[in-house]
Amino acid sequence: METDDLAFPSEYPACPESWAPYLDSMTLNEIESRIERFDQIAWTLGSPERLRDELYAVLTPPHRSSFPVVSAEFRNIPEATNVYRVRQISSPEQIKESADVWHAPPNLVGAGRLNREQESLLYTANSPKVAIAEARVQVGDMFALSEYEAAHDIPVVLVGQQASIAGLNALQATKKRLLDAFFLRIFTTPSLPNGNRPYVATEVLAKEFYDYPADVCTGWMYDSISSPGGVNFAFRPDESQRVLQFKCVHLARLLHTGPEAYGWYMFDVKRQRAGRDELVSVATNPQGAD
Repeated sequence: METDDLAFPSEYPACPESWAPYLDSMTLNEIESRIERFDQIAWTLGSPERLRDELYAVLTPPHRSSFPVVSAEFRNIPEATNVYRVRQISSPEQIKESADVWHAPPNLVGAGRLNREQESLLYTANSPKVAIAEARVQVGDMFALSEYEAAHDIPVVLVGQQASIAGLNALQATKKRLLDAFFLRIFTTPSLPNGNRPYVATEVLAKEFYDYPADVCTGWMYDSISSPGGVNFAFRPDESQRVLQFKCVHLARLLHTGPEAYGWYMFDVKRQRAGRDELVSVATNPQGAD
C-alpha cells in the first residue's frame, strides 16, 4: 500500500478562523526562544507530566489570550487494505492462539512511540519490510509476521503533521511552519538504546494533540523512522479487533536485510480455526520470501 492510496476525508476540515488570532498572539522570536528552551531540557525529562507542561509552555500564548491550536490532518485506510505486525519470538510454541497475534499483555509492554509503559497498543505497518524493521529484528532472529485486513475504511490521524491553512499572511504562515516543524521533529526523533532519548515526548504529543474519539478516527498514522518511506498505524486494543480482521501469521527467520527488501525463511503459516481461539498450521511448503 502506498501512502497516496490513503484518502483525505473531507468531513474533517481544518479551522482557519482559529489560527490567525492564535499566531498573532506570539511573536516569531517568542516561538523560536520557547522551542530552543524546550530542546535544551525536554530530553532530560522522564515525567510525562513535566513534558506536558513544557509542551504547553511552547504553545500557549502570553497571558493565555487564546488556546493552543492544532490543525490535524486525517487519512482513510481503504477497506481490504493489508497491514502487518511483527513480534519477535524464541520458539514457534509462543504462537498458539488468537491472543498471541494481537496486542501484548500490559505487564509485558514497555514505553513506545505512542504508549506509556504497561499500556497496550497494536502497532502495525503498511508492509512486512517496515514491520520487521520497526520490530528491530536482526539477521538470524525468529519472528511472527501477522497479517490483518481492514474490515472497512478506517479513519486515522497523522501524528506530528498538521493540515495546511489557507488565508494566512506571510508572517502567520512563517510562524505556523515553525510550529509544524517543531511537532514533526518531536515525533520523528529516534529513541536511543541508552535511554537518553526515551519515548516520552512522542507519547505526550500524541495523546495531548492527536487523540480523538472513535467516531472521528480509530487510530494513529505516522511515518516509519526505522524504514524511511514506510508507514505505521497504531490502534487501541478495543478498536483494533473491531476494525481489523486477522488473516494469518507467518512464522519465519530473518536471513538478510537490504535497502529494497528483506529476505526470510518462512517455516510455517497459521490461521485461526473457525469459531475457536486456536491457531492451526496451513503451510504446505516452507519457502524464502522477499
